[in-house]
Amino acid sequence: MRITRIITGLLVWVGVFAGLLWTLNTQIMSQGSVASNLVPSLFSYSTGSRTYADLKMDQSVRTAVGDPIFFIRDDLTFQQVGEIVRIGEGPGETGTAAIIGIYTRDAQAMFYPDRIAVPPGSTLSFYETEDSIAWMLKTLIPPDKRAIITQEINDAIAANREEILAALLPIVNDTLQEALLVVQDELPKSIARHAPELEKLGSKYQVQIIEKKLTPLVKEEIWPIARKKAMPVANKIGSKIWERVSVGKFAVQYMWDLNPFGSGKNLEKSWNEFLDKEAMPILESHTEEIIAMLQEVVAEASKNEKVRAVFGESAKQVLADSELHAVVWTVLKETIIQNPKLHAVLVKHWTSDRAKAAIQLAGQRMEPLVVKIGDTIFGTEETGGISPQLARVMRYRLLQKDTRWYVVNLPVHAANAADAEDGPLVLPVKRASDPVVHPFVGGR
Repeated sequence: MRITRIITGLLVWVGVFAGLLWTLNTQIMSQGSVASNLVPSLFSYSTGSRTYADLKMDQSVRTAVGDPIFFIRDDLTFQQVGEIVRIGEGPGETGTAAIIGIYTRDAQAMFYPDRIAVPPGSTLSFYETEDSIAWMLKTLIPPDKRAIITQEINDAIAANREEILAALLPIVNDTLQEALLVVQDELPKSIARHAPELEKLGSKYQVQIIEKKLTPLVKEEIWPIARKKAMPVANKIGSKIWERVSVGKFAVQYMWDLNPFGSGKNLEKSWNEFLDKEAMPILESHTEEIIAMLQEVVAEASKNEKVRAVFGESAKQVLADSELHAVVWTVLKETIIQNPKLHAVLVKHWTSDRAKAAIQLAGQRMEPLVVKIGDTIFGTEETGGISPQLARVMRYRLLQKDTRWYVVNLPVHAANAADAEDGPLVLPVKRASDPVVHPFVGGR
């Protein structure tokens, strides 16, 4: 009985296997293209000889056993033609390191049979997906989608701008006005609390910048420019003022002030009257000339290489001063960030019923825009499901797929292959930038 059951079981399994073979043969033979391509390809893959090549990277790159190697066809579609089979020098890394990958400049590639011939003179380009938020955003929102989203935002703002602004601007204005009063009240107090640090900085800049740099600069470079530009105007104004000066009158007043019976202020009084009634009107009549002269001085000084260098160095010194940064940041924190009065103003205005109604209105008007942007980035059923860009980000960030791959670059001229030396195939590898097309999900 036992032998009978064994024989019966074998017959059943033989029958199942035969049925599967018959079904597969029927399906294959019903499609001529499959019959002509699949069966020979499977036979060739299992029996054909594989090509191996040593890879030499121009810099250390992270790679692992199994990283794919592609060839880009003329229509920009990808065909996998090989994979990495060894990493590191000598026998290479094995175990977990081979699966996870290591940074290396040496690896070995295997090229599948019946794919492409990889002659000497070929090279490989190494691609690695960036691990950054910037890469995610760049991938999710390529240039064509950015253009669509920008247009949608512009359209939504144009359609709802007046209504939203009418609701929000009064709240913003009231908040800013009250907040400005609070900041104006707190800022002098904060500066007064840090007066010793500011005085210390002032003394330091007085010595390091004003006395050592700016004062010599004014004497050597700016003053000669000012003197040259000012002399014509000064002579013109001085001549007119001198014509109005009564030397005899001032001399009499001076002598009278020397008299024991005089008040001693006659000359001063006469001089002040002269300035008010004679000199100042002359100066005012030449205001435009004085302004033009000052503008010329500033313009010529700004072109002076030494002046520009000193001011640039001084500005850099001040901007890079860690002590100044610390004081300014402390004042800003006390005045704005840690100011409870300012916080109370913001809470009062932006939690009011008026603010809630305005925010709700803005949300209702802009909700269709948010939905459109989401559909553009993530895809919809109407557009064929999730977008290729989202698929790429999800595969990489969630599944840790598609992190690295290589692309074969065949030699441009046949002579490159013919002139190559005999021996093991060695292919140089260079790190490449972001690809125009992606081998896994398409798109940038």
